[in-house]
Amino acid sequence: MQKNMYFYRVCNVLSDTDTCDICANLQRDRSIVCVVESIREVLCIENTQQYNGLYHVLGGIISPMDGIGPDDLKIALLLERITRGDVKEAILALSTTNRN
Repeated sequence: MQKNMYFYRVCNVLSDTDTCDICANLQRDRSIVCVVESIREVLCIENTQQYNGLYHVLGGIISPMDGIGPDDLKIALLLERITRGDVKEAILALSTTNRN
């Protein structure tokens, strides 16, 4: 039986429930958000077992050559979280190299 997968509306992490497992874990530090490009980075960071905060998945990177601008990513959703005052620290874990 295949489960439906959704992008959780707060962090944009894939989940098969209303809340992603990471956000649902009350032991995690809710004041820190690690901003990543995709779910792949979430999985890599989680495998280290060294980070205990939450995540925000942008869903890609800005790439004018590919027609991807800020409005195509989940930046507004991140700003919403920060504006609410939930986030005290944002860690940008984004690549600085061009993948093309």
